[in-house]
Amino acid sequence: MSGVGRRVGDMPKPRPTVTTESEKVPEKPRVAESLEPLDPAPEAEEFDGASWYQVSLEGVDLSGAVVEEAEIEQCRLTRVGLSGAEIRHLTVVDSVIDHADLANAVFESCGLRRVHLEENRMTGMTFIDGMVRDVEFRDCKLDLSNWRANTFTSVHFAQCDLSGADFGGADLRGVVFTECGLEGAQFSHAKAKGARFLDCDLAGIGGIGSLAGAMIRSGDLLTLTVLLARELDITIEATG
Repeated sequence: MSGVGRRVGDMPKPRPTVTTESEKVPEKPRVAESLEPLDPAPEAEEFDGASWYQVSLEGVDLSGAVVEEAEIEQCRLTRVGLSGAEIRHLTVVDSVIDHADLANAVFESCGLRRVHLEENRMTGMTFIDGMVRDVEFRDCKLDLSNWRANTFTSVHFAQCDLSGADFGGADLRGVVFTECGLEGAQFSHAKAKGARFLDCDLAGIGGIGSLAGAMIRSGDLLTLTVLLARELDITIEATG
């Protein structure tokens, strides 16, 4: 029998896991273009414990909802209001969310898998201690958002306003940021080896030492040089 009598010391060592460029491209949501609307439209208090499957919601106001657990799968949410909601243990799979208002909403221990979010207002949103996999955020307003202690796998932020966002302690090794405003964003204690920053505004970011191993475009080197000098308390003298 293969492997019989092999000593532990002779066992092949596991190969290190390496994130490739293809693995960073999010899978698209598996959701139909046309879905039946959820009828009747839910009230905010009906969101808790909900399990929505293959339905669409448009223009529904769920602001201030308090949710302990819910599931959304293969759905389309358009112009849905969730501002100020407090949500735990929400799972969203194979869904599209666009033009929604999630400002100041709090998501804790939630998961997103194969989700596309576009042109959403998410200022001050908190999404912590969760899992984000195969997700694209495009043209979203995410300023002052909080992403602490999340694990990101194959995630793309494209043309998003992430100024003042907090990624402290997050695993960003599977993230690509493209043309995002990251002014004043915080990366302290984040894991960023292999993360890519493409034509982003990095002015004033914090925790630059935690970006070790990340990849950036050459045009952003000057900004990073100034930030790194500040981090190391190096004075840059002008020539001439």
